[in-house]
Amino acid sequence: MTAITLSATSRRQASVLQAFVLAALLVFGAASGASAKSWMGVQVGTVPEALAEAYELPPGVGVYVLNVEPDGPAAWAGMERGDILIEIDGQIQLGPRHLQHMVSQRAANDTVWVGLYRYGEAMSGPVTLAEPPASAPTQAAALPGPRAEEPWY
Repeated sequence: MTAITLSATSRRQASVLQAFVLAALLVFGAASGASAKSWMGVQVGTVPEALAEAYELPPGVGVYVLNVEPDGPAAWAGMERGDILIEIDGQIQLGPRHLQHMVSQRAANDTVWVGLYRYGEAMSGPVTLAEPPASAPTQAAALPGPRAEEPWY
């Protein structure tokens, strides 16, 4: 049997793919048997490496907003596609699973304080969570490609 050696780039790509697969398994806590109590209306992934380096983020810190449901809590609060969420209520975000866990533990109508980066500027503000929708949000505004299949939190 021949051993396969992956380059550093291939290992990073595999790591990103693992994060997306894990996030996909946790749609509203389905993989853990839990049900979501609240919803923010964002679709997220890991922060792209180039952005993490530009913002000098430690490895694994932050979540990249792939999409914002147009009529969801995040949109009402002014969040946009491309934002990098860094913290919620003072807790550093450690990836999509962490965001999903934090949002699912809060009740609908709870307000959380969100810290994020947008176009190089640090911003913060409140987001009032809502009840999870009965059906998945529309993907009409989603980015093309496999990221459009990520779960919504």
